[in-house]
Amino acid sequence: MSSIIDLTAIVTPRSGQTARFLELFQKCAEAVAQEPGTLIYELRKGLPDKNGGKQQLVIREVYADPAGQEAHMQSAAVKSMIAAIESGKLVENIDVIFTGSPIGARSKL
Repeated sequence: MSSIIDLTAIVTPRSGQTARFLELFQKCAEAVAQEPGTLIYELRKGLPDKNGGKQQLVIREVYADPAGQEAHMQSAAVKSMIAAIESGKLVENIDVIFTGSPIGARSKL
């Protein structure tokens, strides 16, 4: 059994807070360069005109193991992001989905 942690988060920023969220995410992404246990850390913007009019952000995180995720969560940049989220002013909603190994995939990228 693999110890890899793979998750996707769908974040809906509060109105007017997308730029601030992206700023905080960028600081987290820069910190990832020093985290050997963080294998994938990426963000994509949803397309509001295709997704009910709301701006949503899709974040994918993959960690080598639980220790890699814990190291990431303890970084100053991530702690700052969490504090901003917990303030209630930054995001309207976050859904996090932990996933297992792919059961079917095909990519030509």
